[in-house]
Amino acid sequence: RHGTMSNSGAALYLADLDTTCRFLRLPQFFSTCMSFSLVADMGIHRGYVGNWFMSIWCFCCAVTLIVLTVELRRFPSEFPFFWYLSNTYACYAALFCLSASIIYSLTYVQFLPYGPHRDQAIAVTVFSCIASVFYAMEVVKMWERCKIYKTSCYVLTVPGLLKVLETFMAGIIFAFISNLPGPFPLFQLVLSLLSILLYISALVLWLLYQFNKEFGGHPQRSSDEDCKDELAYDMCAWDQRLAVAILTAANLLVYVTELGYWACQVSVETK
Repeated sequence: RHGTMSNSGAALYLADLDTTCRFLRLPQFFSTCMSFSLVADMGIHRGYVGNWFMSIWCFCCAVTLIVLTVELRRFPSEFPFFWYLSNTYACYAALFCLSASIIYSLTYVQFLPYGPHRDQAIAVTVFSCIASVFYAMEVVKMWERCKIYKTSCYVLTVPGLLKVLETFMAGIIFAFISNLPGPFPLFQLVLSLLSILLYISALVLWLLYQFNKEFGGHPQRSSDEDCKDELAYDMCAWDQRLAVAILTAANLLVYVTELGYWACQVSVETK
């Protein structure tokens, strides 16, 4: 009986935790909507920086509304992966809104003269800070949910959060580099070339060790023990390895296309 009571208590706590996460969406949506609306209302006085961050707040507002609508329609039960996507989005949204608040206030608000436009810009910063706090609260609540359910979500682990921070900082660096028209195409050219070399090495090694018999691989589907059951409709291990090889090759072609584009850009600028 004690075990039943503890299980029911845990179920009630999980239900309350899920409800809390849904209620957090409302202030997230309201705060980002206010930031976006106030900046849009400033017109020509919002400047280039305001246009750039207005797109961030508009994106966060729209995605939060989509997530809230999907959760209210009970679609996550039909799409289990949606929970991982919402967790990832909450991590990035917290960083986006926090960085937007800091950069917007340092590069734009402090240089405005005292008046209604400055007060409006300060209100934008405040609402953006509030949004980042509510997004961070959602991440914390989801972390608690993972511990109770004992489920694994990479983005809510320490390495996952570090990976989110790494990609976010890389995006900020690209945003600042994009204002220097000279070295940016050359930088992208070198980055694409390095990515192509890495993908080629990964594809060659994957094909050798997964499909070459001399390296312990299985050249044919029938040679894999997991794929001998012809009545199984799920993808076996050999099918999954083949899918990885095909997707890696496709992504390699995308990088080659990008390399050609940046090579043309660099050649045009040198001329």
